[in-house]
Amino acid sequence: STDDASTVTSEENVDVCEMVCERSDVKAATPAKVVNDEGEDDISVVSVSSTDDDSTSQHSTDDRNIVTSEKHLDACEMGHECTGNDSTASTKCSGSDSSSEVNQSRNMHFTPSICDIMDDKHSFWEYCTDTLGLPSSNSENSDGNMLPSHRLFSDADVLALSQQLQDEGTKDKYVLKNLGYDPLHRLDLFCLPADQATVKNYLEKIRTDGNGVSEQEPWQAQLFIEKGTEISCFAVLRDSSLELYTCCLSSASQLRYVHAGRESEDISADQRNAGHTPLIDAQAAACRRWVDAFCEALRAKGESLDGQLCWDFMCTDGDAVRAFPLECNPRVHSQCVVFGAANGDQKRFGEVLVGSARGQVLVPSMATDAESETHFWGWWANEFYSLQDTSYLLRMLEMVHSFLSSVLVLLGLSAKCGRPVFNYGKACDDNATWYTNHFSFRDSDFDAEDPLPFLGRNLMQPLVLFWGVLLSGNEWTKYDFCIGKVVEKNGD
Repeated sequence: STDDASTVTSEENVDVCEMVCERSDVKAATPAKVVNDEGEDDISVVSVSSTDDDSTSQHSTDDRNIVTSEKHLDACEMGHECTGNDSTASTKCSGSDSSSEVNQSRNMHFTPSICDIMDDKHSFWEYCTDTLGLPSSNSENSDGNMLPSHRLFSDADVLALSQQLQDEGTKDKYVLKNLGYDPLHRLDLFCLPADQATVKNYLEKIRTDGNGVSEQEPWQAQLFIEKGTEISCFAVLRDSSLELYTCCLSSASQLRYVHAGRESEDISADQRNAGHTPLIDAQAAACRRWVDAFCEALRAKGESLDGQLCWDFMCTDGDAVRAFPLECNPRVHSQCVVFGAANGDQKRFGEVLVGSARGQVLVPSMATDAESETHFWGWWANEFYSLQDTSYLLRMLEMVHSFLSSVLVLLGLSAKCGRPVFNYGKACDDNATWYTNHFSFRDSDFDAEDPLPFLGRNLMQPLVLFWGVLLSGNEWTKYDFCIGKVVEKNGD
């Protein structure tokens, strides 16, 4: 592909260049040019790959694309995927001329080792407490930024911890969580301590379901906060500094988003939505303080992280509001839809990702989104199918599905009748109803100038995916219109 890519035409006022390269054992370096409309060279790209007999220690030097700019280019961010040792995944590539005006290109994602840490709730707790020095509280009422955690490798570990907590006479409870993704038990909220018989019955249940506690699949016991508000936060970090941030009230089964908290914006009382109570503002502010403390600790310890990540927080009620991270995920979050396309925030989001909007923290703003205090972001299909208890149309669709399932069974194309396709559970927790009580709906995909993504997500994609499920006869739990996925029982 490098032999064919000799010349690329560019717009004259290119501000941002984004590249994704995959490693290949090409022995020759082939230059490519980007020319502007006047025929002048704008960018020179040289693809360099190591030869077959190069050592892996040279990968970080040889396995890269070198991008230099002669004018117009403000930033170039590179997503880098390659083979070889893990260190190449975090390689920072730059032009050979240190005086170049090009911002240093980098892979805007965390290294595999950091991903593994963040993707494991207990490892993330150890990283924050042992590496970054963030305090861990012995009780939700004492000072500390992290909830205490225990990694459990066997049923005996669980029983021993339960007995220890009972012997100590503590009022604190610890919730059991599978450290792997577990759609069957993620909402159980089974807590320790409990009597030995109750604990043994639960351990037997999860083992029967195929998710037992083991050396290979450990579980976590995390300090449990019974009363509080769950808030999810999404951020973009560069050099461990915050460059984009939003937080939204969250819950296990709802897909609605409104940015909570106005850290630096002066909003008059008549503009402020009544749903943003002083308590919610205080909880959102507590989440932001934790994120700022996390970034400060990273920089203090010399940890330079680049990437997108999200946290689930539990925020306490009462006078002294505090935010505790339940888990961290090294990925983008669906709540990024609050940076909408129509108001220009989506473009600014892109500028943050490619490094051309530095020195500030982008948050959703009424200055760019006048409806941010009146509407929540969501998905039309999710809202529509949540009305199943009162919608005659949905009941009719369920009957059609049952008929089609029966036909497939009679034709031998399916082993059994599937459950109704449109049985999409209604989210009725406090956070979910907070959105519908205070805000109007607007769709995250719909754009009058470009309606195809909206139609494709809500009409074509579900038909294709559900047809596969109908043919397989697999049992499923729900359809996620946000990410476009049939969530099957015991699936991923």
